[in-house]
Amino acid sequence: MLHLKSLIILILFLSSVVNAESLTDNLVDRTKPKINENLEGENLKELPLYELGAASINSWTPDYPGSSQGQFRPIVVPTIVYRGDFFRSDSDGTRARLLNKKNYEFSMSFGGNFPVKSKDNNARLGMGTLGQIIQAGPRLMYFLKNEKDLKIYFDIAARTGFAIGSSWRAWRGVGLTGDIGVNYRQKWGSHELFLLLYTSVASYELHKYFYDVSAKDVTANRSEYHSRSGYLGTNFLIGYAKDFSKEFSLFLGAGLSFLDGHVNSRSPLFRENINGKGVIGFKYTLIYSDEKVKE
Repeated sequence: MLHLKSLIILILFLSSVVNAESLTDNLVDRTKPKINENLEGENLKELPLYELGAASINSWTPDYPGSSQGQFRPIVVPTIVYRGDFFRSDSDGTRARLLNKKNYEFSMSFGGNFPVKSKDNNARLGMGTLGQIIQAGPRLMYFLKNEKDLKIYFDIAARTGFAIGSSWRAWRGVGLTGDIGVNYRQKWGSHELFLLLYTSVASYELHKYFYDVSAKDVTANRSEYHSRSGYLGTNFLIGYAKDFSKEFSLFLGAGLSFLDGHVNSRSPLFRENINGKGVIGFKYTLIYSDEKVKE
């Protein structure tokens, strides 16, 4: 089971889908500035089918949306870029492309968030640990601009999630999330800037996982609470990537989650209307495939 959990952690780092719980899910593949996928004619470039390397990622994220506490997580992970016709792991995420056209792409996408030990969070003291969550579901990208150095597109995603337990029987479903947002990417030379604004909603099961307080967990400072489905928050992310060489690149990112109007803001576990997050990452590519593909 340890090896399975390690694999899942790696998948989460490689996933750069839009996700309300963690900016880090967008990090590893974004450290390599984006090459546009749907160019025609002379603008097409040949790139390696796959690239293998390693990334050092240092991030601070809130424990969950509305938490007043968070965690600093330094970690080193292997990185994989794969540019297959059907399956891709690149700066737009780890996904299976079901339909790919110049103005839109329909695919499967993946995401998740880190576990939270309740002993490290004052609001959750004495409660059970929040396990690591993995998510998967369909994603639609519609491009308003799809040029070599400029991309503007709407992004709509819906995912179902599972919380990881100590065994397969301990895994549990945590419902659905839905995101809708707009992405802006501008590239000049070895530099790239990206901006992302998106809004998230979630089903009752996911809200319950974060914000419910059962009778056994009631204390003098924590009343019983039963969650509702609905609005999860609006998020703004900004990032910058720089290639210093073919092998080495740097990524900086920051984000804010605006949670006014959160459907479960009355939960005793909900403490903050604004959450911040930040990350710095370094990526070094060690191996390139001889086989090339056109981008």
